[in-house]
Amino acid sequence: MYLSLKDRGDAVFPVDASLKGGRRAAAMAFSFSSNRGRWRSQFRYGQQGARFRTSAAEASLKGRPADVLLQVGAAFEPPHFGTIPCAIYADWNMALDMDEARRAGSSRGLSIAELEAINAEHARRYREAGMIFTISERLRQSFIELYGISPEKVRTAYAGPNFDLALIEEARMAPKVSAAPTVLFIAKEVRRKGGDIVAAAFRQLQLTMPEARLLFAGAAELPAEFAGLKNVEHLGLLDKSNPEQLKRLLQAYREADVLVLPSRNDPFPTVIREAMFFGLPCVASNIWAMPEMIVDGETGYLVPSEDASALAIRMADLLGNPQLREQMGQAARRRAEAMFSWSAVGEVLHEGLASLKS
Repeated sequence: MYLSLKDRGDAVFPVDASLKGGRRAAAMAFSFSSNRGRWRSQFRYGQQGARFRTSAAEASLKGRPADVLLQVGAAFEPPHFGTIPCAIYADWNMALDMDEARRAGSSRGLSIAELEAINAEHARRYREAGMIFTISERLRQSFIELYGISPEKVRTAYAGPNFDLALIEEARMAPKVSAAPTVLFIAKEVRRKGGDIVAAAFRQLQLTMPEARLLFAGAAELPAEFAGLKNVEHLGLLDKSNPEQLKRLLQAYREADVLVLPSRNDPFPTVIREAMFFGLPCVASNIWAMPEMIVDGETGYLVPSEDASALAIRMADLLGNPQLREQMGQAARRRAEAMFSWSAVGEVLHEGLASLKS
């Protein structure tokens, strides 16, 4: 976002709200709980942590003049809120968590009452912000429906890949190691991302395509769901900040013929955006913002999140038809460049922020 705005001639400088040193120690102490999940949530979302982050942001701003602030998320009070126009860029909101929490009884280790108190603070910040940018139209609608925010105040900006596009282009030019039809699945939270569905679908696929292989990345250990499957290559938990691990991840995208992600809950998955820039067709669940990312039958396929047979059929369709795969992959790349590049995101942000300054 920073570079995309700077490329448009905006005078942009970063404000650091991260907690370090004494502030971090104090926030950790105020948030402490013997339950690690609760401790983590209190630290990230609790009122004390919010105050320390606001303090850090104010110290980083150092009184420098600013026409408008762009803050990522509403987890703390923007510095000088009310005196400098502020926009919020959101990839989620607590009201959606509240819906899930009411069904499950709790969320993130916090009680319903605690979530309601945090959500009330977030709601106030959303109402007082001059504009809200969201990563999807699905999320935009939730701000309108769940917070009562005026539609004119919420704009869908989307988000770009977590790779430098130059790295993607370099990786795409590299030769493939294997000619076998290859499926790629990337997930840290294997259950939430539908790892068991991938395993069941891949087992079905190998009945008619025994040479097919599955590349899996995202977890340190091979999930139990994949035990006993043939032609599964476990790449481990790949950290993009580690050059060697980044290289392996880029190579995995290069080796793949299709990316699959039958998630049960997934707002706007990064891996789909990245796969689209690699020119890969994707097969994913028809939930959340997936239909905004994937045009069913044009750039990939959408399937029910619990339907392993539907996933297997679509994998076979793509792996068995190189011409269709190439056609969909090219369409996916064009869609990614038009909607999910940081340049495209920057254009929406630039226009919206300019309206707040005037």
